[in-house]
Amino acid sequence: MDIKAMLKWGKIALIIFLLNFLLSLITLGLLLWLILKPEKKIDQAEIHLHRAGIYSANALWKLAAEEYQKAAEHSEGTKAISLWLQAGDICYEKLLDYSCAVESYLNAKLLGKDFSKDAESGSRLVDSLKKLGKEDSANALLNEMTALVPESSAGSTVVARIGERQITMAELRKALSAEPEPVQREFSGADGLRKYLDQYLFTRLLYQCAVDENLLDETARAELERIKERYFAEIYFRKKIMSEAKITEQEIRDYYAQNQAEFKDSSGRVKPLDDVRKVIESKLMDKKVNELRADWFKTQAQKRGLYINAEAFGSK
Repeated sequence: MDIKAMLKWGKIALIIFLLNFLLSLITLGLLLWLILKPEKKIDQAEIHLHRAGIYSANALWKLAAEEYQKAAEHSEGTKAISLWLQAGDICYEKLLDYSCAVESYLNAKLLGKDFSKDAESGSRLVDSLKKLGKEDSANALLNEMTALVPESSAGSTVVARIGERQITMAELRKALSAEPEPVQREFSGADGLRKYLDQYLFTRLLYQCAVDENLLDETARAELERIKERYFAEIYFRKKIMSEAKITEQEIRDYYAQNQAEFKDSSGRVKPLDDVRKVIESKLMDKKVNELRADWFKTQAQKRGLYINAEAFGSK
């Protein structure tokens, strides 16, 4: 074999060697990558959230609440807060498990949830604490929730609070204006409203204790029902019947012209219209209201199938 042939075969052998070496390096690199590659991170929160959705759809509330809690533990920020609140709502509303509700709501609070801006979740947390007999914790939380609320949702200044019940300046003024004249005079003046507040609160506390101790017997309940019935009846009568009674100027003049004998003074002279206008208006208004009342009563009697047993009163 000559030198040229030897060199040729030597080059071929070298190329084969290099190719085998390169292939070995590639194979080794792939093996190392497969061994050392970072595992794909599994989103545990999404897994638990998916399970929670399935359980909720099938009304398996206890399992759903547990999965929402686990999802919250694997989450951060507002997402975690939202998941804790969802768990708390299920515990409170579906399971009536107030320990679970308190745990979930408090975890949301610890992550930065401001319950003073969320009346529903906040009130549920307070109520859950109360149901667990933790009155002091409930009241402390309530004070914290309302400490930054100088005005009610109605926009009037809050002057007092009984538990979750806010009493506003507007409410206090309205209550005083509904009192009899002697009471209004008693609490007039610069510090009148402040003094009246004590009486107002005292009355409400007495009422609440009476309700709590079940002092409202059947007689009291029946009387309250009658008061409510008369109150609503009066409101309806004024808004739906009396409001329809309108008197025109022409009706006043016609009545005056047709009934002048009613308006003569001691000397026999007819009084001027302006002097008797109020009397005429009152007479006409009474007549119209009575007519409207009679028409309304007749319509309702027919509509509702009213029957009066006249014989029960000795009538034939």
